[in-house]
Parts: sequence; structure tokens; C-alpha cells
Amino acid sequence: MTVKQYNDLPLFLPQVAKERRDRALKQVTANSGSKFQQLVREAVVTLDGQQVTGEDIRIHCVKKGIEPHHHNAWGGIISSLVKIGMLEPTGKYTQMRTLKSHARETRIYLVKGHLGEND
Repeated sequence: MTVKQYNDLPLFLPQVAKERRDRALKQVTANSGSKFQQLVREAVVTLDGQQVTGEDIRIHCVKKGIEPHHHNAWGGIISSLVKIGMLEPTGKYTQMRTLKSHARETRIYLVKGHLGEND
């Protein structure tokens, strides 16, 4: 059996990888439906002024019975909330808390509670 060396692995240019990520997030967000997106926005507004993570938002929404068709939709909706100005990155990070998150490092956002200038 031949072991592949690191140099043999197919690598992507960072810009290509980002474009593919963004395209996938956009698709999964679109597939989640406008009803889900609106319910998440309404739930996030209630957190106005708080510092939260995407995981905090997911937990907050699930407690309210708001869940997407696929778990990957959470990343897409968080990204869209940043894009429209409802979430502002603070530049700080913390560890995630749920078992399935495996204590990964995650970004902390400030909830604006309203649509930003990019609305």
C-alpha cells in the first residue's frame, strides 16, 4: 500500500475554497425557507444588546421550537444575520458548550436587534 504524501493531496486556492463555502451556505440557507429565516430573525431580535455565539442563537431558537430542515442551515442563517447587520462580530472568541460541538472555538457577536445598513 502506498501512503500519499501531503504534497500529493489536492489543494484549493483560499479564494476558491471561500467561494465554494459561500455558495454552499447560500444554497442551504435558501433551502431552509423564508419562514425559518424570519422566525430566527424574530428570535434574535429578543437578544438585542447581548453578546452571543451562533451556538447560543441555535439553542435559543430550538427552545422556541425553531429548527431548520438541515443542521447546516444554522451556519447559513448566522452568516446572513452578519451580512444584514443584525449580528456584529466582536473580534472575540469562546469555546462552544454543547457535547456535539466538541468545545470548538467560535466567534462572539453583538446582537444589534435590528437590520443594519446592508439590509
